[in-house]
Amino acid sequence: MVKQRKYLVVLAIFCLGMLLATPARSLAQEESRFFNVDFNYDFSSRKTVESFLKISSQKALFYLERSWYNNLTDGERLQVDSMIGELSSDFDNLIYPKLTAVFGNEWKPGIDNNEKITILFHKLKENGAGYMRTQDEFSSIQAVGSNEREMIYINSQFLFQPIVKSLVAHEFVHLIEYNQK
Repeated sequence: MVKQRKYLVVLAIFCLGMLLATPARSLAQEESRFFNVDFNYDFSSRKTVESFLKISSQKALFYLERSWYNNLTDGERLQVDSMIGELSSDFDNLIYPKLTAVFGNEWKPGIDNNEKITILFHKLKENGAGYMRTQDEFSSIQAVGSNEREMIYINSQFLFQPIVKSLVAHEFVHLIEYNQK
């Protein structure tokens, strides 16, 4: 009887833990968020973009524009998912350490008190590759429209091209330089 009771208690704790852990994991991967963007660069001249968290790596949070991603074919989504996975690994292990060794660090933990930078992929105008908004480095009280985080923006169309790593590195250098000045 005592063995059965211990077994049931252990089983109940395990099941409760699974119930509590599963939604948190899926919520983290499906976090939906609206970001303020620069309408001068945005494909549709929008001021805000709905996005979702695709990957949270050691050094960055990778968000994708929801409407852009939802309009992709299944094959294109697989390609984007693969590229984001590879990019997150390369950012953590190659891009971030090399650039911070040469140029110094971005503001850390920054306005959002988070060590990770945010990288948003959204559809930009034809000639746009990426950008950084200095107003994101301030509170929204100081700078209207601030996302209040260390953040860069990359044209989602480049996720299908190997140059995307160079674009992320380039915009990250701007983030670092802003902090160093």
